[in-house]
Amino acid sequence: MGFRGFTVFEFSDGRLALEWFRDYRPIDMLITDVKMAEMDGVELADILVSRCPGLRVLFMSGYPLETLQERKAVLPPSIQLLEKPFTTETMIAKVLEVLANPPPASSRCTEDTSASPARPAD
Repeated sequence: MGFRGFTVFEFSDGRLALEWFRDYRPIDMLITDVKMAEMDGVELADILVSRCPGLRVLFMSGYPLETLQERKAVLPPSIQLLEKPFTTETMIAKVLEVLANPPPASSRCTEDTSASPARPAD
């Protein structure tokens, strides 16, 4: 995605992404797998969207949406899902589609200091 002009931040799990987000926001979009170790993508998205209501989210999964729903996955009602496997071009097209939707007017991020990691004094 970086070669197409996007700035991409990649993390091995949701907790690392959350830690990064606390220090270096805002971002325009979260792309996450539905199922991940440590913290699943739905939980990560819930936390980040609660802090930045205008954050666009694109979920990925090897399972079709119907299978996820059958397995009782708790997914947002307006889910944007990219089913694996997919090509780079398919992913870019989906990202552009999601980014084309304007964020809600109340898209400002709120500060969550309760869960922020401690920072050394200057």
